[in-house]
Amino acid sequence: NANENNEPGAPLFNQESKRIILEELKLKTEIDMRREDETGGMKASPLGEQVQYYNIPSTLYAGIFSEQGQQNYARLFRIFCRRENYPINFHCSAGADRGGSLAFLLLALLGVSELELAQDYVFTSFYSLREYEFYEHFSHGMAAYGSDSEPMSLKAERYLLKAGVQADQIQAYRDIMLEDLPDSYEYALSWTEISSRCADCLPSKDFAVKPYYPYQEKIESLASSHELALPYWTQSPLQKLGINPQGDYLLHLCNPRSETIFAALQPLADSLQRGRFSVVEPLRRLLYKPTLDEQLWSAEQLADFKIALPPKEDLLLQVSRRNQQVHLKECLLPELAYEAQFLQLPKLEAALAQGAAQLPDLLWEKSPEMKFHPWSEKDLHQLPAAQFVFDQHSQTLYVKVRLPSKEIVSQKREHDSIIFVDDCVEFFLTAWQEPDYYHFAFNPHRSVYDAKNMDRSWHLQEYQLHTEIDPQGWTLKLALPLAQFGFKTPLQLNLACTDQPGVLFNLFKPQKGSFHDREFMRIVKLS
Repeated sequence: NANENNEPGAPLFNQESKRIILEELKLKTEIDMRREDETGGMKASPLGEQVQYYNIPSTLYAGIFSEQGQQNYARLFRIFCRRENYPINFHCSAGADRGGSLAFLLLALLGVSELELAQDYVFTSFYSLREYEFYEHFSHGMAAYGSDSEPMSLKAERYLLKAGVQADQIQAYRDIMLEDLPDSYEYALSWTEISSRCADCLPSKDFAVKPYYPYQEKIESLASSHELALPYWTQSPLQKLGINPQGDYLLHLCNPRSETIFAALQPLADSLQRGRFSVVEPLRRLLYKPTLDEQLWSAEQLADFKIALPPKEDLLLQVSRRNQQVHLKECLLPELAYEAQFLQLPKLEAALAQGAAQLPDLLWEKSPEMKFHPWSEKDLHQLPAAQFVFDQHSQTLYVKVRLPSKEIVSQKREHDSIIFVDDCVEFFLTAWQEPDYYHFAFNPHRSVYDAKNMDRSWHLQEYQLHTEIDPQGWTLKLALPLAQFGFKTPLQLNLACTDQPGVLFNLFKPQKGSFHDREFMRIVKLS
């Protein structure tokens, strides 16, 4: 790194090391991901002019999913698409964070499993075990590019396509790195075709896409009642709106979430208040009809156009002032159905004694058990289970979790240390439409991890925790006063747990994904 005078530091290799790198490894390209204040303005590789040197200051972790981060990593990736650049050495300062972010993307594109991706990242620093929590920035960010059942290779490809990388460049990289592509490999054709169709469109602001909420209800939650509108979303799914040379409007919609959302078209231009229109989904060759007897939509009917956007999918709509001459399948818009799912909490009929840490067994017997979903291919005969009770008088949530385990993996640890390597229970807590979420975890030895939006400087102020270990597993009981969070809207929560080595469970979602995903957190209703 740069010295105190902001000059390039001295190389750390000797002449024999340099000979091995150049003559035996035959290195051709060096990618330096450090900032200028770290490189001291270095303009060439210390190995000499025969090595191509690229200094591309880079972002890391969640930053790779920002617009700037996408441009950053698209530029990095294109270097790997040219065979003449190999062998390539890429590095940052420590070789773990920025370098680890690029390594994740490169390996994901090659079909490396999610478990191996996480392990490769965690063991990057041999001197210090990396935290799996940092890896979750990758898995959480990539969740916007595909469903939980789709491979990470497909999500990584969609990420790069959206960043502006061409499909043939991705193929060139794979041709260089892989001897044989698996027969089951899938290409993100929808992204490529949509981008191609929209390429020559002129930008337009004649339409907006607004939320449509098929489920609305007033529910009782915590200290008040609240009007719910579901499934709630704020970030518009409209990726691009343009007018092609034929005068048709093309609307590219993308739902990055893990659940279906519903949207309504909102014509904004005065010119759209007159005439009749055809509405086509060209990739699926569907012509949507407003009624059985009509093919064209009036302005009033178009303002009532509502559609479901499936999770992790792209949709292209074409709105035209002309009849479609190509063969299309005619259909009505499908009925919009949404089944809202809640966590029903029983309320205590009478207040508990002030500061009670545990509920009497009789009250737990009245609370139904909820089984966790295993995120494992193993044949598991016993599943963890959770129970909930809410004391409205003290605004306290009581939770009991039973975890069967043949062997308890746990030890007493410092506050906010890596207790996720132990058997543990994790809580994810937020409130509907509120920006902050809270994450805390406990192991059988009552060690605690707590954070607010992944910020570990925040700590739980009030709680009562009790754990019991027995030959068949362990039990956790938690009393959590909710006033400390200041929630104004209905509570949302999720639970996860780990039975080491590496068997994960989630209370509400059988699919894999990030535990931190707010869409995994279920809204609480009081019964």
